[in-house]
Amino acid sequence: MAGESAFGTDIAPEVHSRLDAQVAYWLGKGNPTPNTQVWDFSATPVFRWTFTRPDTPRLFVEGGLGIHLLSATRINNDRIFSTHLQFGEMLGVGTAFGPRNAYEVRLFVQHVSNAGIKLPNWGLTYPGITLSYALP
Repeated sequence: MAGESAFGTDIAPEVHSRLDAQVAYWLGKGNPTPNTQVWDFSATPVFRWTFTRPDTPRLFVEGGLGIHLLSATRINNDRIFSTHLQFGEMLGVGTAFGPRNAYEVRLFVQHVSNAGIKLPNWGLTYPGITLSYALP
């Protein structure tokens, strides 16, 4: 039948892409240390699979691979990145809701490392949450 998929007509997913550009501030908790903070500038192409039913809330799953530029190659005394250039992988789940599905809550896990360009390559994996609103 036209319009049906392996998921059926009620929950057939839509796939969309976008570019996430972010600035993040990482604050180390080590004490004493001269390496207490890192700024992370990143760009990540993200692919999102959104389930079309129900109309609201709309559930989605997303993932992306991107590039990060760190302001420092060390945070605390024991986390060494070795290079300012890093790569990031992100996997997230969330929901859009409200009028026009304009509100969004997303939970994600991000891993940042230099992919073995230079050792040590300790990297960093962290969870996150975003709350957003789409302007009309």
